[in-house]
Amino acid sequence: MGVEDIFTLRGLQVLDMLDRLVVVNAERFGLVQLSHVLAAESAGGDHPAAKHARRHFTEARTLVRTALEAGVADGDLRGDLDCGLLATQIVAVMEGLENQWLADPGQVDLVGVFQAYTRDLRERIRATP
Repeated sequence: MGVEDIFTLRGLQVLDMLDRLVVVNAERFGLVQLSHVLAAESAGGDHPAAKHARRHFTEARTLVRTALEAGVADGDLRGDLDCGLLATQIVAVMEGLENQWLADPGQVDLVGVFQAYTRDLRERIRATP
């Protein structure tokens, strides 16, 4: 899947992509750590990386929300989903789990925990036939 393809994800495809991304991130400890450090340091707003951090989170939420909305429109996901809220929750789970993994990589199974979350989430948001 190329970068341009992530903008055409529909419904549960976004969770499939995030499941693959977490596997890649588990092999990039230093880059994930750098991203989290920059996000934390720029939280005050006047840091040189503040614009990047805001854009990162905004784009992540938008990507997930848009895919979920497409899934609702296709009838694959429940019609009563608040896709914006759910997108924020999904990004928060991934980012928070990465923080825990960075702090204690020997005790936190980044891939296993995230994929268990998305497996359960799929069952909760899938439309019933």
